[in-house]
Amino acid sequence: MGGDLGAKALEERGSEFWFELSFSIADAASDASARSAPAAPVGAAILVVDDLEENRELMALMLRGHNIVLASSGAEALEHLSAQHFDLVLMDVQMPRMDGKTTTKLIRQDPDHATLPIIAVSAHALPERIEAFLSAGMNDYLAKPIDPSALEAIILKWTGQAHPLGPTPSAAHMTILCAKFVARCEEDERALARLSPLEHPKEVRAIAHRLAGSAATFGFPDAGRAALTVDQAYAEGRLPTDAQIQAVLHALRFVRESSTPSGARNAPAS
Repeated sequence: MGGDLGAKALEERGSEFWFELSFSIADAASDASARSAPAAPVGAAILVVDDLEENRELMALMLRGHNIVLASSGAEALEHLSAQHFDLVLMDVQMPRMDGKTTTKLIRQDPDHATLPIIAVSAHALPERIEAFLSAGMNDYLAKPIDPSALEAIILKWTGQAHPLGPTPSAAHMTILCAKFVARCEEDERALARLSPLEHPKEVRAIAHRLAGSAATFGFPDAGRAALTVDQAYAEGRLPTDAQIQAVLHALRFVRESSTPSGARNAPAS
């Protein structure tokens, strides 16, 4: 199965989500033959680690057909790894309390996980940042927002398994995910308006990082770019400028104002 998944912002109408799935056409005889054939592989066992609920759920949607376990923190990821086997870990890099690099270093302390493929998932694509991910023990890098084709290629590269046929995602599911994204942006807008970049660097950076990692996926690429400039400034040891902070506030406000009055998002009918 091939396909794609995406979204775009529509002025005064919210966001429109779309997905395309490609299936081969078979006649009745071949269909009957397929039913009598052995069951297809169930896919790879993949652990998805991300502190944002909507990011985890969206990743699970993209990985439909594989065996997916979701973890909201590095500590939870370690618990899952001690309890079962995984073929691949998709590791968000920047998480509160225990980030992806620290989690990876702890995973590598277990000899059973010395060769476990761990993929860094981050909006930061600068060569020096990617090198830092690899130095921490990660095997590869996947950029946010997630490109479904790049995701499939990573899985095939490190597990040898192509994407199995899974259930088709519903427009209603995408609408729910987008509503969660909008609600989080509304909370972050209120918080950022009260925070000082100098006095509250961790909180301000966390807001920027959340927006940078998910905005484009939900149809707001400009918002993601504005947030990434603030996140990168902190990563390089600099304070973001007032103009950069205001750009993030404007981006968060745009997300809120682009939502429908009920808070639901526009999505194509299934």
